[in-house]
Amino acid sequence: MSKASDIAQPPAEPNDGKPAAGRESQDKPINAREEKRQEGGDRRQTGTDRRDGPKDRRAADKERRGSSSDRRVTGEDRRKGTAAVPPEAGERRRGPDRRVADRRNAAASRRGTAADDRRGPARDRRSAADRRKGPGRNEVLFVGAGPGAPDLITVAGRKALEEADLIVAAGSLVNPEIMACRKPDCLVVDSAPMNLAEIVKTMVDGQRAGKKVVRLHTGDPSLYGAIHEQFVLLKTARVPHRVIPGVTAAMAAAASLGLEFTLPEITQTLIMTRMAGRTPVPSGEELAALASHRASMALYLSAAQAGEVGKVLGEAYGPDAPLAVCIRVSWPDARTLWTTPGELAGTLAKAGVDRHALIVVGPAVATLRNGVDAPKSKLYDPRFGHAHRPKQKK
Repeated sequence: MSKASDIAQPPAEPNDGKPAAGRESQDKPINAREEKRQEGGDRRQTGTDRRDGPKDRRAADKERRGSSSDRRVTGEDRRKGTAAVPPEAGERRRGPDRRVADRRNAAASRRGTAADDRRGPARDRRSAADRRKGPGRNEVLFVGAGPGAPDLITVAGRKALEEADLIVAAGSLVNPEIMACRKPDCLVVDSAPMNLAEIVKTMVDGQRAGKKVVRLHTGDPSLYGAIHEQFVLLKTARVPHRVIPGVTAAMAAAASLGLEFTLPEITQTLIMTRMAGRTPVPSGEELAALASHRASMALYLSAAQAGEVGKVLGEAYGPDAPLAVCIRVSWPDARTLWTTPGELAGTLAKAGVDRHALIVVGPAVATLRNGVDAPKSKLYDPRFGHAHRPKQKK
């Protein structure tokens, strides 16, 4: 047992000459605020104390913080309907500043979506060379089917048909065999009984459904294809589109006849036109005005007006000038009728031809038909040189 003398005694209070009550009043806090501050200081815990606290308490705090972050709800989650907890609870945990930020982000997102809708699809900013390599977007492709033979469609045109999900074709003009390369599940729509609005709606609906759409035109789409009015409506609908050219009937007719439209010193001009009918021609482009040039001429869409055509051509080229009527050129049942302007109407009436015929006339046609030799060009003349072949000395 310890001795009484070993037990520490409290220090004696200093005798400063003041009564005890006075000393107690001097040591008492000045006011209630100071008293609270001192009490808080007594309870304050240092960082070391917190680190040295029980591990299970730190683990519990970590688990509580983790589960709270897992339950955090963003404005995007609420818009998508994927919130894990009610939005109200998530927002209470996030605090007023985060709720304001969420509302601002949501408003900005809505403004961006509205702006995108007004602008439509993003512009194709690839170079012209890259665009020629293939479509960067889901474009509606206007494809020239060529004059009729399946092997006269271009390589690019055939590839477009092979990959198409929807083909809108001029069924009365396009050879069905050209579309034999399509996929088994490809839908073919005949545009012959449809009007412009119906045709464009079919293409727009297909493109917006994610389908690869091909608008298949006979020959080359740029010649009597009525594609401009389709382009206008597609642009209004903000549907991208592109043209793949094709071989037109005039070129196929020249090939079948063995004809060169432009003979040196005989004619260097080819006029491709039509007789005025339900579709009028502009002033100055009447057949008589164009025929007066006496150049090579290919007449489209004019067989049904053979009488008037023959009269005009007879005045320009002569009533006995040879001309060729190429019917369904390059098709399996293709045929050629040789006649003159004076006999054109009777020849076509006898053959029962009033459509799908191309009339070819001019000095180059006469040279071919009459077997007359033509002057040679300077292209291969050894007396003339060019960038790839120097002039040869005598």
